[in-house]
Amino acid sequence: MFSYLKNNVELIKYYGDYYKNSFDINKIKNDIINRKINIELLDLYRFRIFLDACALLYNKDKIEKEYFANLFNDDIKNYLNNIKLQFPQAIDIIEKVFKTKIEDNLYFEFNKAENKIINISLWESKKILRNALAHMDYGSFTSYGGEIYFFIISHKDEKGKNIEGIIVEPLFHALVHTYYLNSVQKSVAYKHTCIEINNKCTFKEIRYKGKEKYSGINRCHPMNHKAIYSKNLLIKYNFLKSHENDFEIKSAPIDSNTINLYENILYKYLNRKYTLEEFGYFIKSIYDIESTFSNFLTHLIQLNDTLIDYTKIVKSNKLDLLDIILPYIEELKEDFESELDFKLLFKLLYIINFSFYLEENNIENYELYKIHKYKNFFIFNPVQMVEFINKKILDNTIKIGTEVYGDIFYIITKIRNSVAHGRIRFEINNSKIYFVFQDTFYKRVEEVKIAVDDIDEFIKDINSFIS
Repeated sequence: MFSYLKNNVELIKYYGDYYKNSFDINKIKNDIINRKINIELLDLYRFRIFLDACALLYNKDKIEKEYFANLFNDDIKNYLNNIKLQFPQAIDIIEKVFKTKIEDNLYFEFNKAENKIINISLWESKKILRNALAHMDYGSFTSYGGEIYFFIISHKDEKGKNIEGIIVEPLFHALVHTYYLNSVQKSVAYKHTCIEINNKCTFKEIRYKGKEKYSGINRCHPMNHKAIYSKNLLIKYNFLKSHENDFEIKSAPIDSNTINLYENILYKYLNRKYTLEEFGYFIKSIYDIESTFSNFLTHLIQLNDTLIDYTKIVKSNKLDLLDIILPYIEELKEDFESELDFKLLFKLLYIINFSFYLEENNIENYELYKIHKYKNFFIFNPVQMVEFINKKILDNTIKIGTEVYGDIFYIITKIRNSVAHGRIRFEINNSKIYFVFQDTFYKRVEEVKIAVDDIDEFIKDINSFIS
């Protein structure tokens, strides 16, 4: 069996192949009907944890601190308490093994001194979980028949003491699914953006400034009202006008020269004619990768969950149930309009997985040597790089001999930090698309950039480190 990180590499490639030459929904459906998909259930569950980790790390701070601060209702506890009823077998086993009661929480901490486990509040659990995911302080996935019921996380408290506990996987998945996907279909949207093309092209962003909290129950909230994302501009306008005290609307005109640039770039990367919808999605992703990446993760999680159901059906030999899961695949047909965006975001998943590798492993000099040749592919501030390396030498966090690879060490450290805090975006420069990885700390902002044209060989080499 592959390691957790290696399994991520394999499944990123597996799913990416479905999107390689324009998204082919019929191929996926035919592969399901003809039972051509053969992935171990445990591997699908481990990949689900990876995707959930990506969504939580990317969206948690944005939802709780930037867009939706103080707007989560205490009913989140009641929601989890109700959700657990959907997983009676998992809950029953965990309660019996650990001699505890699962109610409105999903994390339980080991008290080794007293040989018992402690229920941790949901609010505290979310902070602990986020830190454990960001620093790869989790593993020991415990499965029953391939289904992961819980996994172990470890972390350091404020005094530096090592703490361990268990996360109930179905409740973790439900938490992410309902609160951190930035999706009107699955959770709550923390903003809406669109490209309006009339006589001119305009990028519009809608944020919530009202006071209604989001509980997760039935996804009810003004930001999830269907009028906001209606393609009928009159319906959208009338709704926003009648609720103008609840929403903040920002508009940014896009001039004709920029439009022409985007048209040329999209044609170059697709190498074919494209639809107006594809063009709109592409521009939207440049201005708002947050929504694009959230949508990408939402759809990939849905596809992975569907294959989990498919695998259970095949294992139980209840093949007549295959028709029931096909509509979940049909819902993904809009991915055709995001062909370029999704291709690029699969590359980003490899980078995120590598950042987890860096958290788990002290990168060796021979590995730095192998990827040192890519230093010139990245754009960064050399003064900031030198200051960073000098500081690391003085505090002895750089090993002897590593300083000669200081530039690439700086680059991958900044990538790792940007992933941990969800600071990633697209940028257009010299008619090329760039990934921008931003590391911020108080007023300090550092960025490293790489053109998407140059990233494939870098990804190939960093993936070779993961076994």
